[in-house]
Amino acid sequence: MCDINRHNFLEKFDDIKKSIEEAKFIAVDCEFSGLVENPIFKNSLFDSAEERYKKLKEATQGFVIIQIGITTFKYIPQANNYESNVYNFQLCPKWYGSDDTILFQRSCLIFLCAHKFDFNEFIYNGISYLNKSDQARVKQDLDSDTWFNNIEHPFLNDDELQIQTICSHINWWLLTCSPGDSTTVSLMWVEDSYVMNYVLLYEITHRFLRKGVCAFLRSNEIHVEKFNTGDASLKQSRETLQHELLQVAKSQAWQSMLGFSQVFQLLVEHKKPLIGHNLLTDLLFMYKQFHQPLPSSLKRFKTEISRLFPCVYDTKFISYEIKSKLEKNQKWSNNGLSGLYEWLRDHSNITHLLLYAPKLKLMDGVSKLAYDKRVAEMFADFGSVDVRYHTSNSALVAAGNHVCARLSLDKLRNHPLYTISTYRPHKQLILDTIYTLGVLSSLIGGVALGYLVLSKPKL
Repeated sequence: MCDINRHNFLEKFDDIKKSIEEAKFIAVDCEFSGLVENPIFKNSLFDSAEERYKKLKEATQGFVIIQIGITTFKYIPQANNYESNVYNFQLCPKWYGSDDTILFQRSCLIFLCAHKFDFNEFIYNGISYLNKSDQARVKQDLDSDTWFNNIEHPFLNDDELQIQTICSHINWWLLTCSPGDSTTVSLMWVEDSYVMNYVLLYEITHRFLRKGVCAFLRSNEIHVEKFNTGDASLKQSRETLQHELLQVAKSQAWQSMLGFSQVFQLLVEHKKPLIGHNLLTDLLFMYKQFHQPLPSSLKRFKTEISRLFPCVYDTKFISYEIKSKLEKNQKWSNNGLSGLYEWLRDHSNITHLLLYAPKLKLMDGVSKLAYDKRVAEMFADFGSVDVRYHTSNSALVAAGNHVCARLSLDKLRNHPLYTISTYRPHKQLILDTIYTLGVLSSLIGGVALGYLVLSKPKL
């Protein structure tokens, strides 16, 4: 599993693009800030298809996707297996898009907290996105050099102060420098570094180029040089170079602003089959968040979504169809993801449902949030537990007491998919781990905690 945030998105984008291009099909799963804003939008068995769509359309207003998992499946015919790559994207709208209100539903917050969702990661490191109308507006402003004038809510005060400080430093430096001199200033942005680099380079170019100053962006710093404005040939070459560097910075900033919208566009362009569980909800959110406002009618939505994604499979719907073909004593009682997973695990002998099924090879593991949920569900019957990653192949499970730890160890020792064992690290590591989990006070109070190591699913 590869966690993608604003710091590594552009670096990983080519790998993501290649995975989508080579995929036979793609699975998607979204986490939302909420699902139903008002009880009047709750589904009813009396709803017509049109009424149900309009309820869903209204219910999604104000809520957003805050995390999306995408798994690509590449078929290897020689081995009759699929190689999968899992990407977990943190998403957060930025100030250069529409200044919309974002709602959070209490039940969704509780669910996300229970599964260790990192809200700091969401706020500070979430990837940006722009829908089609925002893309058109921002691109026009960038191309016409009016973007800075049209920003309704400018960047954070710390970043604005850093720009002012750097410009003041250059002003003072110009009082004593000579042609050929240079100075370098370190950069530490709070906001997106590509966007802020462009803002800084734009400001320096428009303030100081006519004074014989050119600037070059480097890794976490900007290098400023003084040139002789009396040399016409040198002046022209430096000005040309400076405007070329500004265009490169603008292009990088634009790509960073688009953010996840580029991944959505790849999914649209390549039209690989999409698979999801209760997929309609994911498609509604994806459409309105990365494409356009939802159409007013179900007929129009079906036309548009079919144009974007002509082949979709909803595993929840498929589960209803398959269930009708099973004997009564074979049917599952819960067609949620975890319920279906457990049923398929325990009924692998029903081979007529999966004729010639290929093997699945997880290239990068499973999504962190999904893995935490799965582990928490496994231990739910044994008391309260906390889960954190231990290594790339295992998770550390902190049980509330030794009795809970021993009971879960006995019951899960022969689990078909996981290997479970006790955890006996050095004493200081125990203390560090307990402190990280926020239960140091329990240890001081005399409560003995039990620790287990759960290895990654056997493939």
